[in-house]
Amino acid sequence: MSRVITLASGKGGVGKTTITANLGIALAQRGQRVLLIDADIAMANLSLILGMHSSPITLHDVLLGESSIQDAIYDGPAGISFVPSGLSLESYRRVDSERLEQVVESIKDQFDFILLDAPAGIEKNVTSCLAASDQVLLISSPDSPSVADVLKTKITAQRIGVAPLGIILNFVRGEKGEIPQDDIMKMLELPL
Repeated sequence: MSRVITLASGKGGVGKTTITANLGIALAQRGQRVLLIDADIAMANLSLILGMHSSPITLHDVLLGESSIQDAIYDGPAGISFVPSGLSLESYRRVDSERLEQVVESIKDQFDFILLDAPAGIEKNVTSCLAASDQVLLISSPDSPSVADVLKTKITAQRIGVAPLGIILNFVRGEKGEIPQDDIMKMLELPL
């Protein structure tokens, strides 16, 4: 049975994209069939991290109805499959992110895990990612703005019926001003 998980944060710069890539590769190395989707249709970076930035057919083409999702799936590093997002601002303006849910549903049975790298914030493109998912894995750093934004993302996910899986706390350095991990778990009411 396939699991579709969105990695989301609310705040940019907390490591969502890097964690998505590493989690996907780790699952693939354990024999799982994994698809990573760069669902950040405005500021795509997952293809850059994976070294796959010259893919001719992208999620933009699929969401515009110009290509099939099967044509946008590429073999990535370490045995993962990958759907890049487009880098064109022109196609971004025309993309209908609400089609993502039906696109993901159409390929769900081909993979054990589908990981969606969501954009920052809680606007329409993020809610489209969440709506296409079974669960959300929240990513935060231990500072007040990140934790506040990830709480908003958790509430948004729950409102549309997506279960929060837990939180990954990134950039923990033990510096003054960081919110203690136990406090973050209590505030978010989620495992760390």
